[in-house]
Amino acid sequence: MQIVEYIENIGGGAFAKVWLAKDDIGRKVAVKFFDDEPNSYNAFNSANRLGIVNHQNVIMLYSFEDKQKNPTTGTFQNALVMEYCESAKTLREILDVKISENNAFKIGIQLIDAIEAIHNCNLGHYDLHDENVLVLPSSDIKVIDLTEKQIDAEFIEWEQSDDLIHLVNRLTDLLNATNQSDRVLSKLYKYKAQEKKNIRDIRKLFVKELNCSVNGCNAPAIVEVFLYDMYPYDEFEFLQDDFTCPYLCDAHWAENEEKARSPIHEKTKIGNKTWRIPIWSEKPVKGARSAVKYPYTKQQGGTGYTKYKTIGKPHYYSGKPKPSYY
Repeated sequence: MQIVEYIENIGGGAFAKVWLAKDDIGRKVAVKFFDDEPNSYNAFNSANRLGIVNHQNVIMLYSFEDKQKNPTTGTFQNALVMEYCESAKTLREILDVKISENNAFKIGIQLIDAIEAIHNCNLGHYDLHDENVLVLPSSDIKVIDLTEKQIDAEFIEWEQSDDLIHLVNRLTDLLNATNQSDRVLSKLYKYKAQEKKNIRDIRKLFVKELNCSVNGCNAPAIVEVFLYDMYPYDEFEFLQDDFTCPYLCDAHWAENEEKARSPIHEKTKIGNKTWRIPIWSEKPVKGARSAVKYPYTKQQGGTGYTKYKTIGKPHYYSGKPKPSYY
């Protein structure tokens, strides 16, 4: 990968600086330089950890460069080239103001997902403070700056234990920034006192507290909502944002699908089985870009269709609830 332009210094810590740059395909990237030669090992170790983890809530490593010119010093150093998060704020900045309860739980669940993904790779983060969590305007998060320590199997359990302590602290901070959720806070404070912590127990404190986003409904949320679309030529499915009704209970999930309608056919199957007549064809073709209308989700009126992810589980669903989805 070639860096063609450095734009500005966007941060860093005691031993590293991060630059916003553009690569050879015009993409904005974040380039992290470690300050001196001994820390070149830190760059390699950090890249080693990030290269193992592949999760939407953990910052993505594009490449490790062993001879990248540092725009600050003019010297060639080891560097990490990573995805750049436009308009992101640190969790510390977010916590300086009051946030909604739904946003607090959304951020918290993603943070749990990220740490669980790191642990499932038999790694630890080991530096989970509130400046190592980036929050995008959509309230989606990216965990950054995994420890630069060399991966050592003897210390993984220690690192993961430390992560869980800091994870509970971050979740407590989130709920303290809302005006509600006192019952969950009291549970978290009690859980802090426990010597041994388990990420499944921590998740349970959160997933059971999310309520349906439909106005006037206080039922517990069962699924999180996502907007999907598809290129009609190759049927490549891709994710889009939909924040109009992010969580649904069991009943509203079923109703949302039951009353979903296509403007072309009064009754239609949603998702990649939607049929439409494009401009370039006289016959209906398989594709997902019809403007499917739902009573609760996708209220922005764009193309695409709704999918659902059971809260606390990795599976996505199209259509109405199935008896086995729990």
